[in-house]
Amino acid sequence: MWQSRKRLRVASVGLVAVLVPLLLRFRDVNAAAMPWRQTHNLPLGLSTRPAPPAACRNSLCTRPGGNQIRTSLFAAPPGVANAGLHVPRVALLVLFIAVDTGQALVMDWAEKRSWMERAGRQYSRQTALVVESGLSVVTGLVVSSFLGADKLSALWPLCIKFFPVALCFAVGLSLKMMAVDHFQAGTIKIVGQLRLGLVALASTIILSRRYSPQQWMAISAVTVFCMLFVQVKGRGRKRQGKDAKWTGLSQLLGWVCMNVVGGTLAEKTYKSSDVPYYIQKSAQDMGHLATSLLMLFLVVPHFNPSEDIRNPSVRPDGFFDSWDVRTWFVVGFLFLDAWISNLLLKEFSGVTRGVAKAAGVAIVCDTYA
Repeated sequence: MWQSRKRLRVASVGLVAVLVPLLLRFRDVNAAAMPWRQTHNLPLGLSTRPAPPAACRNSLCTRPGGNQIRTSLFAAPPGVANAGLHVPRVALLVLFIAVDTGQALVMDWAEKRSWMERAGRQYSRQTALVVESGLSVVTGLVVSSFLGADKLSALWPLCIKFFPVALCFAVGLSLKMMAVDHFQAGTIKIVGQLRLGLVALASTIILSRRYSPQQWMAISAVTVFCMLFVQVKGRGRKRQGKDAKWTGLSQLLGWVCMNVVGGTLAEKTYKSSDVPYYIQKSAQDMGHLATSLLMLFLVVPHFNPSEDIRNPSVRPDGFFDSWDVRTWFVVGFLFLDAWISNLLLKEFSGVTRGVAKAAGVAIVCDTYA
């Protein structure tokens, strides 16, 4: 046991050693302020960064055509600055890594689960997604009414535009929460990093992004690490005489695929409009709430009858059956993760978000080690 934990800790340190320079290489976010159509050919590597224009102010530079680009990680993203906040871009990345890591750890805590056992009946996980979506809708509408009431007329057309994004994210997150019944936080996060390579491929094909050979090598290293982990995990269960968790693994792979498709669509949709972020997020959350409710009442009970809140024999307290303070922490972290994660898609890219999530993997693995 000690040797396995030592290997896990060494692997975590190695992953961090790969991710830190990779995250720094993907920090070039000159394209983030402009619609993707205008910026999809801009290189992302440090070695090919175009020379900054002469007219710069407060870390924002203006091109001859009038477009603004950012040249510093310490500049506040427009999506944040427009709300009257001045949060450095690097702080946004650090905050996202902290929230993403905390979400994984809190989710295991809410499952009343340790390495060896699980105690008590679990809450219906889909209800947490519904509450989080409803909370996000209310928050977005309140913020929009205060900061952009004159632009609320664009909300309803955006709901249709963002519905494919919301559908992919909501279905994928439901699959992930179903997989929580089979795997712990560390395993889920590591398998989830298989999306990093897929996101890079999707960005190359759909968004016409270009990555340097060094960036592809780093992305490949993270992907190979995740695939080896899944293979070693399967061999370990086979040696112990346990069956492979094919149901949970298929749910995780479904989550990965939906997340890749949704993330690529979200990056394209967020960057193709100059509507403030909080209005875009509100439009997405309305579709997310509708899809989560559909999953709660029709889809999830079909695959897992114990999650059917309409059945009093399995859920005597209905919607909030088995909820406690841990469940509210899960909702809180899901809420923060959704708002910060989508802001990263708008201000950075899906690959940058994937690299930041991979940094959280190392922290979670080191915690369990």
